[in-house]
Amino acid sequence: MRILFVTASRFWASGDGDSIRSHGVLSAISRFCDVDVVYVGTDTIVDASASHRVRVIRWVVGSNTPAGRLGRLIRPGLFGRSWSRDLCRHIESLLASGAYSAVHFDGLQFCEYALRLRRYAILDIRDTWSRLYFQRAKASGGLAPLIAAKGFGFLVVERCLIAAGLPIALLSRADLDYWDNLFGDCGGAFLLPNGVSPPPIVHSSRRTQGLVVFCGAFDYLPNRDGLLWFLGSVWDRVHKLCPHAQFRIVGRSAPLELANSDRGVQVEANVPSVAPHLQEAHVIVCPLRMGTGIKNKVLEALAFGRGLVATPVAMDGIPATPGSDYVSASTADEFVRALCSLISDISYADELGRAGRAFVSDRFSWNYASEVLMREYAGVQGSVRERSSSSSRPA
Repeated sequence: MRILFVTASRFWASGDGDSIRSHGVLSAISRFCDVDVVYVGTDTIVDASASHRVRVIRWVVGSNTPAGRLGRLIRPGLFGRSWSRDLCRHIESLLASGAYSAVHFDGLQFCEYALRLRRYAILDIRDTWSRLYFQRAKASGGLAPLIAAKGFGFLVVERCLIAAGLPIALLSRADLDYWDNLFGDCGGAFLLPNGVSPPPIVHSSRRTQGLVVFCGAFDYLPNRDGLLWFLGSVWDRVHKLCPHAQFRIVGRSAPLELANSDRGVQVEANVPSVAPHLQEAHVIVCPLRMGTGIKNKVLEALAFGRGLVATPVAMDGIPATPGSDYVSASTADEFVRALCSLISDISYADELGRAGRAFVSDRFSWNYASEVLMREYAGVQGSVRERSSSSSRPA
């Protein structure tokens, strides 16, 4: 079996959720089939091969060239960014030749390709984007009508995808339930959660007592919103009760201006890897107030065996047990109580970390993702063969 994998994500890197997802899926499926990756982007590809069964084809679409940026004024928005009529025709010719069993479109921006090539396509959109934008609208004050309008636009797109019967991969059960409640039927949608590879167990001596860490990409609104809320409503109270505690903000576009030694706030922006910071953490927090899908930062926190305090939104799609695998906190008071308890009781933090690591090792694996996708690819391949056989029969 050979799969064509079309992506705009930096699948060779691990700096953000999309890259982690793309790299994990690609590594998983390349264990069982040959994969040709069509990378639609302008970044320099570094160490691209997930395995010897992966071949990379680079394609720069018109909208990623200087002339194409002007064209996006005519064809704006999410879908104009990755659209190329030439690329669509090229993919169609490859599929028609029988060289590939299926084409895997990696991201909602490829929905137009998937609709045009629906006989062969699987579309991984990760999240229900309408749900995400409706959540953002609730927290956006005067901008709410504009953000909600974009949410309704995504809703129309999602309805079209469901009506077309496309196999659509979603991260979490909550997203599937959302579509079920809205449309009464999820069509060909299926659950494809993210996976994680737990690192080797790190001795507790690597931990810095009292260090609270929040990792994320802070140019992403839910992360930035959660960070600012946590700093404004929670952290100063924790620092007052536990003066030795330190709060470290780690990740892409982490706001350097927030560093403040008097408040015990450290900032590490654009680090090559968050792993050393997670290893050093005493407690990890994920104070998200909006967002959909399974959060890679939560899976990583659990995998590193550190005590985790997270909101119900952050745990969306991750059926860990509150109080056993992690501590759930919705309000500022709950966060303060949980953090002070974990900071002052190392054994409690260790116990929580061990349970969380065992949970994520058992329930979230890229091996499971590969099994799900191989079934979906086989289904697409069988459907194409059946249609081809029917069309070749004499009338």
